[in-house]
Amino acid sequence: MNIKIASFILLLTLFLSNEANAQYRNNRNGLDRSMMSGQGNPSPKKKKPVDQVQVTTERLTTDLELDGFQSAIVRTVVEDYKNSSTAIMEEQVSNEIKYEKLTAANMKMETQIMEILNEKQKVKFAELKEKSLNKDSKKDKKKKKNKKDEEETTETIAE
Repeated sequence: MNIKIASFILLLTLFLSNEANAQYRNNRNGLDRSMMSGQGNPSPKKKKPVDQVQVTTERLTTDLELDGFQSAIVRTVVEDYKNSSTAIMEEQVSNEIKYEKLTAANMKMETQIMEILNEKQKVKFAELKEKSLNKDSKKDKKKKKNKKDEEETTETIAE
């Protein structure tokens, strides 16, 4: 009889421990959390890095109708500009000095590009440059307008 009681208690203990373990693993929805590991919030998809040198070269080649030789030179010039601008941005100097150096590097790049273009391509390049300046000036106007609106808002709040 003792063996029957002992085996019954042993089986009851195993059964209850298994139930407790199952409750521990399950969350409120009855799902096993171990199965949910790694799901949760999906990580954002990483965008492929864009090669600005390649993009710029392709755009200029298309817009200016460059031949293979001109395209290769433009790629080299744009790559040199990218390297020099990166070096300028890493310098520990004021932003005004960085701006002046970047402007000089940009002018050097444009001059080198203009040297390899024919007259028709030079006109197109000037048009592209003008469009770019117009876009930048529109952005600057929007920024100035937003700053002016913010200043007016803070002035009315202060009053």
